[in-house]
Amino acid sequence: DASTTWAEIDTGGDSNDISNGDTITIIGTKHDGTEVQATYTITDKTTDTVQGLLDAIETAFGDEVTASVTSNGKIQVTDNTTGDSLLSLTLVANNEGGGSLDFGEVEVTTRGYSMEVSAGTDALLRIDGTLLQRSTNTVDDAIPGITLNLKRAETGTTVTLTISRDLEGIREEIQDFVEKYNDVITFINEQFTYDEDEEEGGVLMGSGTLLSVQSRLRSIISSTITGLEEGMNALTFIGISSDRNGLLSIDIDDLNDALEDDPEAVWKIFGASYTRTTTDLQYIYHSTDTQAGTYTVTITQVASQATVTGTVDLSGGIAGDETITVTELGTSKQAVVSLSAGQTIGDIVNALNSEFSEQEMRIRAENSGGYLKLIHLDYGSSYGFTVSQSANYTGITDGTYQGVDVAGTIGGEAAEGDGQYLTGSAGAVEGLVIKYTGTATGDVGSLTLTFGVAEQLYRALDAITDPYEGLIKVRTDGLQNRIEDIEEQIDAMEERLEKEREVLTRQFIAMENALAQLRTLSSWLSQQIAANFR
Repeated sequence: DASTTWAEIDTGGDSNDISNGDTITIIGTKHDGTEVQATYTITDKTTDTVQGLLDAIETAFGDEVTASVTSNGKIQVTDNTTGDSLLSLTLVANNEGGGSLDFGEVEVTTRGYSMEVSAGTDALLRIDGTLLQRSTNTVDDAIPGITLNLKRAETGTTVTLTISRDLEGIREEIQDFVEKYNDVITFINEQFTYDEDEEEGGVLMGSGTLLSVQSRLRSIISSTITGLEEGMNALTFIGISSDRNGLLSIDIDDLNDALEDDPEAVWKIFGASYTRTTTDLQYIYHSTDTQAGTYTVTITQVASQATVTGTVDLSGGIAGDETITVTELGTSKQAVVSLSAGQTIGDIVNALNSEFSEQEMRIRAENSGGYLKLIHLDYGSSYGFTVSQSANYTGITDGTYQGVDVAGTIGGEAAEGDGQYLTGSAGAVEGLVIKYTGTATGDVGSLTLTFGVAEQLYRALDAITDPYEGLIKVRTDGLQNRIEDIEEQIDAMEERLEKEREVLTRQFIAMENALAQLRTLSSWLSQQIAANFR
């Protein structure tokens, strides 16, 4: 029950290896999903009881839960708020003294959340006659691609698992892809068709741009995919072929065989896939600027968390009254904790973590061999905290503490670090985001990107339809520029014609004036001649 001391708990083999100073980390989410984190310290295992842990749990959750011990020796945490709940709880025994205290996995019950107080034991299960032993109730290495979540044990009970892929759903998606592709090719083909009876061709007949688009799409469909294994690196190997008009058809039997034999290989033919030489490298994202290929990752600086450890051993208690103010960088959230002389390192850690949880700060306090340690849970220079103390009995220097961003290159190209994330910023790796979780520097491994047919088509169509730099945009701009040039030529010709008209008009007027003068002269001459002959 709750009055059980920690010294009375059997941690295995009818013995107890719990040590004074051992801590238990309380992690979870409240009813509304708000994150909770706190630490409980076993100061004296002969006098400290499980009730102290229960109290710490309730405090960490802001008294929004009730923690108790059931009649069968389990901790039960019940949400005090009715309705749908996001309540969750994990207790982690840190075993600083080298012990084996283990609370096991959290189990959802109709009464709330419960777990055994007694020492956890390994899970035992038999799969196809093979006995497996695991230290966790989540087993992800027994059946490739399948994760088993063990909820409870019932001796003598056999559970039959029937695992199958939704091949029909995959086949329908592939058929839909083929139909959509054929719609596009059919439209393009219609533009190049000439109707002899109507003596009329398609609107875009003779368009070099459309011919280029058609050629690019058909090339992607018919080409082999670099980076995939021979024999499963083209659409033809899964029953998809193209006729003389560029239209695709599916051999259902061949497609079904491929899906049955190696569905992952089929997926790689269509999508973007990757391989890595080390688990320290994780692929996160790539952009349309990223190119397929193999890239060596070189790390010059490993990412770190903001952290600081005091220089005063607080195992025997803090020397005097102290007020610690911790402010989180970026969020400006602040935790102010008042400590009294004599409080042990466990009390201090519990008080700080309780306040961090209350303020929803991503900072944790730890007992580092009797010394106070503060650490931010996230990596990188964007995360950190400042510490200010009234007397400094902890040995932590007042100031600002920030994490460090990872630094390095991808495939020899420049990359920008943000926490543990490295983003390519130039060349073939532009837009490629990877996560490095290792601790080594130098050439730490390589990552290979392979782009299947669907990925290549997406990138090609993006290059064609991009509203700013796409092929259609460039061609449209070119046509518009040509129209404007022709309009300018027309305007210039009209201006020349107007000037020519003005010249001709002036000449005509001059001619009319000359004719008028000649008529006047002719009339005068006629009068003079007539007068002389009288």
